[in-house]
Amino acid sequence: MGVPIGGQKPGPLNVRMVQGSTFTLTHRWRDGTSSLVNLTLYDPARLQVRNRKPPHAIVIQDVTAGGNLTITLGGAAGTIVYTMTAANTSLVHQTTQTNKYDYDLEMIDGSGNVIRLLEGEWIVVGKEITR
Repeated sequence: MGVPIGGQKPGPLNVRMVQGSTFTLTHRWRDGTSSLVNLTLYDPARLQVRNRKPPHAIVIQDVTAGGNLTITLGGAAGTIVYTMTAANTSLVHQTTQTNKYDYDLEMIDGSGNVIRLLEGEWIVVGKEITR
Protein backbone atom coordinates (compact mmCIF):
# COMPACT_ATOMS: atom_id res chain seq x y z
CA MET A 1 0.00 0.00 0.00
CA GLY A 2 1.42 3.40 -0.99
CA VAL A 3 1.90 6.32 1.36
CA PRO A 4 -0.91 8.87 1.22
CA ILE A 5 0.54 12.22 0.17
CA GLY A 6 -0.93 15.54 1.30
CA GLY A 7 -4.42 15.93 -0.12
CA GLN A 8 -4.78 12.29 -1.12
CA LYS A 9 -7.47 10.06 0.28
CA PRO A 10 -6.33 7.34 2.74
CA GLY A 11 -6.03 3.84 1.34
CA PRO A 12 -9.15 1.70 1.55
CA LEU A 13 -9.04 -1.48 3.64
CA ASN A 14 -12.15 -3.27 4.85
CA VAL A 15 -11.66 -5.36 7.98
CA ARG A 16 -13.61 -8.46 9.11
CA MET A 17 -13.52 -9.49 12.77
CA VAL A 18 -15.26 -12.56 14.24
CA GLN A 19 -17.16 -11.84 17.45
CA GLY A 20 -15.85 -13.86 20.42
CA SER A 21 -12.56 -14.84 18.71
CA THR A 22 -9.08 -13.47 19.22
CA PHE A 23 -8.49 -10.91 16.46
CA THR A 24 -5.15 -10.37 14.74
CA LEU A 25 -4.54 -8.45 11.51
CA THR A 26 -1.15 -7.70 9.99
CA HIS A 27 -0.28 -5.58 6.99
CA ARG A 28 2.78 -3.77 5.64
CA TRP A 29 3.02 -0.10 4.77
CA ARG A 30 4.87 0.53 1.50
CA ASP A 31 5.74 3.83 -0.14
CA GLY A 32 5.08 4.83 -3.75
CA THR A 33 8.06 2.74 -4.96
CA SER A 34 6.81 -0.36 -3.07
CA SER A 35 9.62 -0.03 -0.49
CA LEU A 36 8.72 -0.75 3.14
CA VAL A 37 8.20 2.35 5.30
CA ASN A 38 10.38 2.47 8.42
CA LEU A 39 7.84 2.81 11.20
CA THR A 40 10.36 3.75 13.88
CA LEU A 41 9.65 7.31 12.71
CA TYR A 42 5.97 6.97 13.67
CA ASP A 43 4.64 6.80 17.20
CA PRO A 44 1.93 6.47 18.12
CA ALA A 45 -0.58 5.02 15.71
CA ARG A 46 -4.22 5.60 16.59
CA LEU A 47 -7.41 3.96 15.43
CA GLN A 48 -11.10 4.35 16.17
CA VAL A 49 -14.02 2.25 15.01
CA ARG A 50 -17.29 4.18 15.22
CA ASN A 51 -20.97 3.45 14.83
CA ARG A 52 -22.25 4.76 11.50
CA LYS A 53 -25.35 6.33 13.05
CA PRO A 54 -25.36 9.44 15.23
CA PRO A 55 -23.99 10.01 17.77
CA HIS A 56 -21.22 7.96 16.06
CA ALA A 57 -20.21 6.32 19.33
CA ILE A 58 -16.76 4.75 19.60
CA VAL A 59 -17.07 0.96 19.46
CA ILE A 60 -13.34 0.04 19.35
CA GLN A 61 -10.23 2.16 19.85
CA ASP A 62 -6.55 1.64 20.49
CA VAL A 63 -5.27 1.05 24.02
CA THR A 64 -3.23 4.28 24.02
CA ALA A 65 -6.61 6.07 24.06
CA GLY A 66 -7.97 3.80 26.81
CA GLY A 67 -9.52 1.31 24.40
CA ASN A 68 -9.40 -2.41 23.74
CA LEU A 69 -7.29 -2.78 20.55
CA THR A 70 -3.50 -3.08 20.58
CA ILE A 71 -1.51 -1.68 17.64
CA THR A 72 2.11 -2.83 17.31
CA LEU A 73 4.42 -1.12 14.81
CA GLY A 74 7.13 -3.30 13.29
CA GLY A 75 9.92 -0.76 12.79
CA ALA A 76 11.95 -1.18 9.58
CA ALA A 77 9.81 -4.19 8.56
CA GLY A 78 6.93 -1.78 7.92
CA THR A 79 4.39 -4.00 9.67
CA ILE A 80 1.34 -2.82 11.54
CA VAL A 81 -0.28 -5.49 13.72
CA TYR A 82 -3.69 -5.10 15.35
CA THR A 83 -4.75 -7.47 18.13
CA MET A 84 -7.83 -7.74 20.29
CA THR A 85 -8.71 -10.40 22.86
CA ALA A 86 -11.68 -12.73 22.43
CA ALA A 87 -13.22 -11.20 25.57
CA ASN A 88 -13.12 -7.76 23.96
CA THR A 89 -14.42 -8.87 20.54
CA SER A 90 -17.38 -10.54 22.27
CA LEU A 91 -18.48 -7.18 23.70
CA VAL A 92 -18.87 -5.39 20.36
CA HIS A 93 -22.38 -6.55 19.36
CA GLN A 94 -23.71 -6.33 22.89
CA THR A 95 -23.92 -2.53 22.73
CA THR A 96 -25.09 -1.94 19.14
CA GLN A 97 -27.69 -3.29 16.73
CA THR A 98 -25.41 -3.42 13.69
CA ASN A 99 -22.34 -5.29 12.52
CA LYS A 100 -20.90 -2.63 10.16
CA TYR A 101 -18.88 0.30 11.43
CA ASP A 102 -16.50 2.92 9.99
CA TYR A 103 -12.86 3.27 11.00
CA ASP A 104 -9.63 5.01 10.14
CA LEU A 105 -5.99 4.60 11.12
CA GLU A 106 -3.77 7.60 11.73
CA MET A 107 0.01 7.54 11.96
CA ILE A 108 1.83 10.33 13.81
CA ASP A 109 5.45 11.13 12.99
CA GLY A 110 8.08 12.52 15.38
CA SER A 111 7.17 16.10 14.43
CA GLY A 112 3.49 15.56 15.28
CA ASN A 113 2.33 15.39 11.65
CA VAL A 114 -0.73 13.15 11.20
CA ILE A 115 -1.18 10.87 8.19
CA ARG A 116 -4.56 9.18 7.75
CA LEU A 117 -3.20 5.94 6.35
CA LEU A 118 -6.28 3.72 6.09
CA GLU A 119 -10.04 3.92 6.23
CA GLY A 120 -12.94 1.63 5.51
CA GLU A 121 -15.59 -0.66 6.94
CA TRP A 122 -14.98 -2.65 10.10
CA ILE A 123 -17.36 -5.61 9.90
CA VAL A 124 -18.06 -7.86 12.88
CA VAL A 125 -19.31 -11.28 11.78
CA GLY A 126 -20.67 -14.34 13.57
CA LYS A 127 -22.85 -13.84 16.59
CA GLU A 128 -21.07 -15.53 19.49
CA ILE A 129 -23.18 -18.26 21.07
CA THR A 130 -20.78 -19.93 23.53
CA ARG A 131 -19.77 -17.70 26.45
